[in-house]
Amino acid sequence: MTRIRNFYQLTLFLLLIAGCAAPMTRPNQDPVTSTFQPALQASPMKTAIKPSQEPSPTMTINMADLFTPTPQPTISAEGAKSTIFTLLSNNDSCQLPCLWGIMPGESDNTKLESFLTQFGIVQSPDIYVNRADFEESGILSFIYRENSVHIDVDLYFIKNEKRNGINLLGLRGHAMQERGKDLDWLSPDVSPLYGDTLFNQTFEYYLLPQMLSVYGKPSQVLLAPKPDDPDPQDIEWYPFSVVLFYPDRGIFVEYVSPRETKESSYLGCPAKAEISLAVWDPKTGLSLKNIIQYAGVEINEFNLDYFKPIEEATSMSLDEFYQKFKDSANTGCLETPKEIW
Repeated sequence: MTRIRNFYQLTLFLLLIAGCAAPMTRPNQDPVTSTFQPALQASPMKTAIKPSQEPSPTMTINMADLFTPTPQPTISAEGAKSTIFTLLSNNDSCQLPCLWGIMPGESDNTKLESFLTQFGIVQSPDIYVNRADFEESGILSFIYRENSVHIDVDLYFIKNEKRNGINLLGLRGHAMQERGKDLDWLSPDVSPLYGDTLFNQTFEYYLLPQMLSVYGKPSQVLLAPKPDDPDPQDIEWYPFSVVLFYPDRGIFVEYVSPRETKESSYLGCPAKAEISLAVWDPKTGLSLKNIIQYAGVEINEFNLDYFKPIEEATSMSLDEFYQKFKDSANTGCLETPKEIW
């Protein structure tokens, strides 16, 4: 897995959904224009080809044509690191759904753009920053390298140009481990790393215990371990996903860790997980199915029924889960019987 491939995958996803907008509606209210749409409903070929062109099997996609060129940065590599690490440590002293000082439904696009304009393409031996801007969406990608560990941070957004506001903000984070010594930022030889101390320190504000202790008991906690593939090929590990959903607060979080096994059970350990968080204006009344179309990592609209509530998947009630895992000293795992999957 390469860093640039990950960046382009998310930028292509944002480009596709921005180009195929569908209305999001509030209950009993007029439709609200949205730039979100499932990527599977869009055609990458149509996105890449100008209207006057006909599809050609030999046509190649020029990534530079897919999004607006990134402006020159006004902040240094160390400045970018300091800014982003400070925001990660305290979320800019605001509570979700305010993310890094930006509040969906309240902050206008001018505030978002003011924040983004300080970043451009930055590359140093240990820090890499990239931006991609589309008409109504975009992504800021940041990577920090320390002692052969890479901390990856992606902030993405979807604007609502009609209302001069923000429909959704998303934050994703994971760690990677270098497997080679002669590395190039453009194609590093790295592999996923879970349970890393540096990553957990960097993302402490968004870890499971902090989310539960600060924001309380979620309306829903869903989980799903992926069962063994009958044709495994080169699969190194299977994911175990834990989802928190706070519709009244406009918060979604998914923790994805490598699935472990213990006799007749699957185990998932949120303390060893990558994180995907999304926030929105709760007054829009968006459902979980709406949110996971663009914020889910493992969970999506097609496998939503496969996920089970915590009460069905484990021996714990929702309240017991909350009481147990809001303790920052608890680094335990969730256990679910294999037979129910």
